[in-house]
Amino acid sequence: MRVLIWLVPGGSTQSPATSGANAEDIDDNLYRIAPPSLTMGLTYEQPAWSATMETQAVARQDKVSLTNSEAKTAGYVLLNIFGAWTIRDGVRLSAGIENLLDHKYEEHLSGYNRIDGSDVPLGSRLPGAGRGVFIRLGVAG
Repeated sequence: MRVLIWLVPGGSTQSPATSGANAEDIDDNLYRIAPPSLTMGLTYEQPAWSATMETQAVARQDKVSLTNSEAKTAGYVLLNIFGAWTIRDGVRLSAGIENLLDHKYEEHLSGYNRIDGSDVPLGSRLPGAGRGVFIRLGVAG
């Protein structure tokens, strides 16, 4: 008899403070506060291998500090896939694709371009990472 094992890992983040008056008693939102996010995955496991599909959702951040000229950021959703294979005891091969659909996005806490003449306009928020592929070999002794 074959047993199928499905796991649903996940997590979320929410900054303790998402807005409010700052210490200088001015009517403004706090500066550089990350928006809420949620990461959920579905994992299929067998004794020698596993496969995971994961989604990461990040809310827009429109509660920004006008005093610090902070720009709003749009929300986004990314799709990732991962797999792992236990070749033998102590040897595991893992691979995956992050941002599978190559979605264009900006992380709220990323920096701004300060170099003239690059692909990103001067003063613009740096873009999030595009599609990324990885292969990893793990050896435990």
